[in-house]
Amino acid sequence: MVAWTWTMPHLNAITLSGRSALAFKFEWIRRCPNLETLIIDVLTPATLEPNMEDIAIGPCGERLRTCHLNIFKQEINEEWFPKILETYCGHLVQLKLTTPQQSPARWNGIDLGITLTATKALSSLETLTMFLGQGAALKSLVKRFGLVQGKDCPHRAKATWFPYMKLKKLCIENRHGEGYSTIGWYKQKDTDSIVKE
Repeated sequence: MVAWTWTMPHLNAITLSGRSALAFKFEWIRRCPNLETLIIDVLTPATLEPNMEDIAIGPCGERLRTCHLNIFKQEINEEWFPKILETYCGHLVQLKLTTPQQSPARWNGIDLGITLTATKALSSLETLTMFLGQGAALKSLVKRFGLVQGKDCPHRAKATWFPYMKLKKLCIENRHGEGYSTIGWYKQKDTDSIVKE
């Protein structure tokens, strides 16, 4: 495979699926200084291993505001994922994390605690959309993180996830048949700490 070494200054959106998505590298964002939207249909564990040489160059993706990552494996590395987000996606306003629809039913989605910790450096993040399971699994998360359900969370609403992070919206999605459907907007109760299990 040929390395992407040239700059594309006018590219403002990348949408990849299938084999193209499997080839994606986060360092490509550095080659697209005006990128605003990134949608990757399949991210493998190998893709989520950071290129430390590129990360050492410093942050990029100053214009990237919307990102949807469909992660093939739900286990996210607690050390690598925050570095990737902080380096390449530091100015996100909307972040959506899902797992493939073909994933085994036993998968409950991406870990909410790890995700919230990983996104703590994203000071502009307003909306986080995730698939978090359903039934008992979802009820457990609601209790653990002190979530309350509402029909919608207006842009002006404030929800404190951590003392250092003000996330306005958390959208929890449920899986029905061949697709996803939104089951509600949640915001955390006013608290500065996570309820430990």
